Amino acid sequence: MALNDIVLFHRNPAQEILAVRPFTRLEWARRFVGGGVFRLDLPLEQGAAVACGDILDVELDGRSEFTGIVQHRSLSYRPQRSPLWRLEGVDLSWWLHQRVIIPPAGQSHDEQLGVAAESAIRHYVDAHLLNPSDPERVIPVVATLAPANSPLLGPTVSLRARYSNLGKEVERIALRAGIGLRVERDAAGAISVAVVAERDRTAASGHPVIFSPALGTVETLTYTEAGVRNRNAIVVLGSGSGAGRLVETVTDPTDVAARGRRELALDARTATASAAATDAGEAELAGQAADRRRVEARPARAGPQTYRIDWDVGDVVTLDLPDIGQRFDQRIETVRCEIDGETPLSITCAFGAPTPDATDTLRRLDERSTPGRFI
Repeated sequence: MALNDIVLFHRNPAQEILAVRPFTRLEWARRFVGGGVFRLDLPLEQGAAVACGDILDVELDGRSEFTGIVQHRSLSYRPQRSPLWRLEGVDLSWWLHQRVIIPPAGQSHDEQLGVAAESAIRHYVDAHLLNPSDPERVIPVVATLAPANSPLLGPTVSLRARYSNLGKEVERIALRAGIGLRVERDAAGAISVAVVAERDRTAASGHPVIFSPALGTVETLTYTEAGVRNRNAIVVLGSGSGAGRLVETVTDPTDVAARGRRELALDARTATASAAATDAGEAELAGQAADRRRVEARPARAGPQTYRIDWDVGDVVTLDLPDIGQRFDQRIETVRCEIDGETPLSITCAFGAPTPDATDTLRRLDERSTPGRFI
């Protein structure tokens, strides 16, 4: 099934539709954790009508695909070419990055102690964006938390947050817990913040998705190993000082045996117990491991598996590379889509820690505030 029917809706900040905009080039990326980004080129007259803060909706084959908020625009003149506006922005997770976690009155931190990761995320979003005690901090558009999962997702966490960026904080929790975060417009037009689980689409599941050059289910595939640049032994420095400081070491014994021991010291001084220090080390180790093996694949356009129907970002699928004897299951972390006036829609999946692209510069938000700490 070919995916070519794309409509670009232009909305004002109040979400009222202003126009359907023709574009020269459009690309967007959706992520399991971390929010999405977009970039597009518009002709002179069309781009002039779109302001920073406006909303762009991408509809793909009649389904809502991506909603983004314009953060930057520039006008370029080049010889022998018509002037073009370039618009760049982020998805609706932008709203989470506009708030910081302010401790409740009389408390030094906003604490979430011994709760499921999903519960901590829901608390911080509700208390600092949707229903804060200060009415001036309430998000100025209709927004809700999607229903909680049952049981709540993620391991038990303990977190003390103080004046840290809300968006970055919930992303840290989600990454550590292996769960996803989705901020989208629902059927009624309201912003919905949802905590989501990965979906099993492996070869052993009831709905298998296998990406393999041998099976013809991918047009291109790039497999990269970068293990020696990562660390597999985390020395966690917890609370205390000098000889009395809490120190725990967490290792990946399989990678140590295969590639040698590579150590990293992790400052986790708010960890007051061995279990908390070990937990922080495991979280860091998981992040290091995600960068060891990267895969990027472009699914076959005419293949039997259709984007958003058979597979999507957050799905765990099977990757099969018989030429090098590799067959493993891995989660789709990012889906990137590109289209211009001369080529059809191109969809690329990134597994593991994807290589940053140009649009990722939009995600480098100010993090000069104090981060939260796992304890």
